[in-house]
Amino acid sequence: MTLGGFAAPIAIGYAARHPERVERLVMHSSYAKGTLLGDPEERRVVADYTLNFGFPIFKFVDHPGVDIEQQRAMYDLHERAASHAMQAAVYQMMYDVDLTDAAASLKTPTLLLHARGDQLVPWAAGRHLAGVIPGAQFVSFAGSSVAPWAHQGVLIPEIHRFLGQPARPGQAPAGISPREADVLRLIAAGMSNRQISEELKISVHTADRHVSNILTKIGAANRAEAASFAVRHGLAH
Repeated sequence: MTLGGFAAPIAIGYAARHPERVERLVMHSSYAKGTLLGDPEERRVVADYTLNFGFPIFKFVDHPGVDIEQQRAMYDLHERAASHAMQAAVYQMMYDVDLTDAAASLKTPTLLLHARGDQLVPWAAGRHLAGVIPGAQFVSFAGSSVAPWAHQGVLIPEIHRFLGQPARPGQAPAGISPREADVLRLIAAGMSNRQISEELKISVHTADRHVSNILTKIGAANRAEAASFAVRHGLAH
């Protein structure tokens, strides 16, 4: 499993070369063609910045789910691991890579997970990869952060489903509180926020807040997607 686009080409190349060693392939925020990561000027700016200043932390500023301590930790890790010249060279390799043919040759069952607003690896790059890998499952969800922990409410259940380990009926997926699971069940039953408030004996404001939090956690754009999520994870009656 890869958590972040930088590792995806390595995983694709390895799985294509050693299919007997890879039973499943799960990739988050992934791509196979570096030219899809941004226009030439944007790629040049990132490479030049990295050469002069190191890890381009500005790519992670204001990312939901990535706080300042995590930004600093990522920067420090890169500083300890490689020189600025080496980091810049890696970024250039990332932009130059094209493993489209290798991806097209994969026979490994593959799950691709991608936030629709991903600010580091554009959604279109993930969609392109999904169209290249035979039989790949592509799950996109609302959000803009490349950080996997920001989307655990979506990622963990989808990975369990892909691996044939779905959540037990009635069991709330990771990141979903018992009360939010109750609200999800009622959303799947077609209830409005007012009806949910009456059913659970909470205020409409509280019901509104629960629904908003749920949509964010599971990466759903609307109630229909939330209801579908509830059905897939055994929360709907």
